[in-house]
Amino acid sequence: MKEIFKLYFKLTLTLSIAILSACSGDEIQVIEEIQITGGHQVERVDGQFEFKYGLFNDQGQPTTKFNQGDKIIFSFWIVNNGNVDSFLDWAQYEDFFRVYKLVGVDSRADLGQPHIGMFCNKSGGRYFNSQGLIKFELPWVVPADGIDGGHLWCIGRNAPPLEKGSYRTAFDQSFEFSDSGRVYETDVLSFSIDFTVN
Repeated sequence: MKEIFKLYFKLTLTLSIAILSACSGDEIQVIEEIQITGGHQVERVDGQFEFKYGLFNDQGQPTTKFNQGDKIIFSFWIVNNGNVDSFLDWAQYEDFFRVYKLVGVDSRADLGQPHIGMFCNKSGGRYFNSQGLIKFELPWVVPADGIDGGHLWCIGRNAPPLEKGSYRTAFDQSFEFSDSGRVYETDVLSFSIDFTVN
């Protein structure tokens, strides 16, 4: 009986190691958090809210010049400069982090976004304090199963890396906030950054 138990234990251990080894090549890639402290290329203010949009490298440094294969990080911040806590209501955010390849003087090709869908749970929103900050950050290449956004992002698109060329990331968006029964909607704000991949 003792020998059967030892054999069973060895077999279970060997099988577990084999399964873990096989799975290690398919592990879910989690988006690593890049330390971004500011330096966004576009800033807009509407009422008590400040909006910042920028491109960053994998060191968290703002830049509009990338080498082919570099990680391109999109960062969007909303700052509540008011003296009351607020709630960002989920709405339609169709063009967040959209990228276009500039192919002529007045021509561009839509390359899509790093994610497929945003705010999958449309019935909610995000609470943030007076003087608080909400951050939305994603790299251009996001594996389909690599997002853990807490209902912020739906899934990653697994977009192909950008080739050498000139690009623009641009979107227009209004934002709706509420606090203590009051609702405030911003104007439609435009965010646009030109960048290059060498």
